[in-house]
Amino acid sequence: MKRFRSRPDECRAYQFNAGSARALLAGLDPSALERFYPGVRAFDPTDNDTPFAVKTTSGQYAVVEDGDWVVAEPDGNGHYPCKDHVFRRRWEPID
Repeated sequence: MKRFRSRPDECRAYQFNAGSARALLAGLDPSALERFYPGVRAFDPTDNDTPFAVKTTSGQYAVVEDGDWVVAEPDGNGHYPCKDHVFRRRWEPID
């Protein structure tokens, strides 16, 4: 049986903070959310308990929760959420 190793990849990502996102929606216009959290949308910006989601490359929405990482797709056309423990196991900071 052959052995395989994953190639070293790089990604662009940030850790999502739901409290901060809700504060942006409460104090500013909904477009402010996109500036601070690229790719993230609120299902109902007027509802304090609304879930947040990111639009994937397939055009579907995936829910992103507090503490999740939002990872940009390599082609730049979408994002996907990743749980913190999974992200930290897979990725390490470059800087």
